[in-house]
Amino acid sequence: LWDAAAEAAMGHIELARWPQRIVIAPATADFIARLAHGLADDALSCIALALNPKARLVIAPAMNGKMWLHPATQANVAVLESRGVQWVGPGEGMLSCGYEGLGRLAPIEEILREVGVLPD
Repeated sequence: LWDAAAEAAMGHIELARWPQRIVIAPATADFIARLAHGLADDALSCIALALNPKARLVIAPAMNGKMWLHPATQANVAVLESRGVQWVGPGEGMLSCGYEGLGRLAPIEEILREVGVLPD
């Protein structure tokens, strides 16, 4: 992404031009916050911010339940929803932190159904 020759060709813009949808799974609280605030410091956030306005951006969050329910995260979710971002999950179950509860990545089949890859 930051290669001088690739940047001259604006690789991140080219990658954002052609998709009909982008699915970000799993999406951390950090990534959701950076996207909501327009920060573009890595390939994924650059592509997501430069995405063709007709394309769908689908986010499947995965994080600790307290992080998901925190008012800052929920405010960031609301900002992104107001911009047309679609959400799949999070689900409930065993989390990587060892706790059980809300915040688990939605099942892959559910994500694929949401984006139209699998039938309902």
